[in-house]
Amino acid sequence: MWSTSCYCFIRVSALEHGLMFHFHERFMFFFTYSL
Repeated sequence: MWSTSCYCFIRVSALEHGLMFHFHERFMFFFTYSL
């Protein structure tokens, strides 16, 4: 039970980190393109 919830937490945090990285990458590309 505990290992399953920990696995889900790791999956969610990894997904959020991936989304934040993708958003940051897009933002930096847009920023450099607008300059």
